[in-house]
Amino acid sequence: IEGWETDTVSIDSSEDPQNSGTNNSAIIKPHTIILFVPGNPAVLDGIKSFFILLSNPSVVGYSAYGISYAGHGSGVNIVGPESWETSDYSPSEKEKMQNIAWTIDGQVLHKISWIDTHIIPKYKGDYSSKKNVKNNFNFIFIGHSIGCHLIQRLCILRPDILRITKNILFLMPFIIFDPPLYYSQKVVLNTGARTQNIAFFVLDLIIRFAKCIPPKALEFYLKNGAGVEDEEGLLIARSLITSRAMARNFLRLGMEELRDVPQSLDEPGIRHLLRGGSGTSEVKHDRTKLAFLYCGGLDENQDQWCDAASHIQSVEDFIKRETQRNGPSSMIVKNNISYQHLETLQHDFVVHPEMLPPVIDFCTENIQKNTQYIPSRL
Repeated sequence: IEGWETDTVSIDSSEDPQNSGTNNSAIIKPHTIILFVPGNPAVLDGIKSFFILLSNPSVVGYSAYGISYAGHGSGVNIVGPESWETSDYSPSEKEKMQNIAWTIDGQVLHKISWIDTHIIPKYKGDYSSKKNVKNNFNFIFIGHSIGCHLIQRLCILRPDILRITKNILFLMPFIIFDPPLYYSQKVVLNTGARTQNIAFFVLDLIIRFAKCIPPKALEFYLKNGAGVEDEEGLLIARSLITSRAMARNFLRLGMEELRDVPQSLDEPGIRHLLRGGSGTSEVKHDRTKLAFLYCGGLDENQDQWCDAASHIQSVEDFIKRETQRNGPSSMIVKNNISYQHLETLQHDFVVHPEMLPPVIDFCTENIQKNTQYIPSRL
């Protein structure tokens, strides 16, 4: 996808054993396609448990697909060469590959290409004329952390995709970089984003040191020193501290995130999502619905990437302003935005098995509540 070999995962309801048989006309095509975009680092081997639980609705007409990021995973074919300077890529190829993996714009283009080349043709067939496409399926996007920012950008760039999107679920969304109670950490992160060469040098030293540690000793430290107990969490940690290329891709994209994510809620962007790609100012009943899930404490133990208190306040302020702005349509705005706060969750819930059930409950409740089958709005 966009020149990068990419990890993907899928559970397709049309391939369910209940659909087996010789009569192709009896195959039940899914009416709803769930698309999951994880946070950074996007190592799919580390989120399989979450995806399998998330995919349970596939047995009743839902299919689910997940994608990694360009340059994230394991193996040189996935993460690219350790040294671009000594690679066989031409200067133009090298620049294109790096821009895809190391920038927000590149990762958004990577996800759009995935949808255009691997998802829609599977159910629609010829998708060469995007403006005139008509189909009988809808999308639901689920994003985690910075994956929510990618989804928002994707939907704004492609109104044809947004028009067939019924729900967008944001899990601990990193869409605002202004955690009010973490000024010291924010200073450190901002400094790192501005002096990324120093950060890369320090990370490279850590990786070189980690490679000298016996695997069992490294695993012992991750479990007992770093507190990484779950096997899927260990997979992600190992991929970061033993692969120079993977760590480089993770850190470069992370530095770009800090420079790209706005310091306040992107209200025009949220408003655009609620309009469902219609291009009109009115927010109708059948437009895209947004649901936010927040974690951590309100006064202490906050989620530094998605502070619940400030995010909830931003959403409530937005709803209040839209109420005054839209008049009679204000109730529609309220009905199309919802949020839930679960204090016991952590931002990295995907690697904590005990935290998965409440997140899955949040997703399935919103999916089942808002996706009674309706033909796509085209």
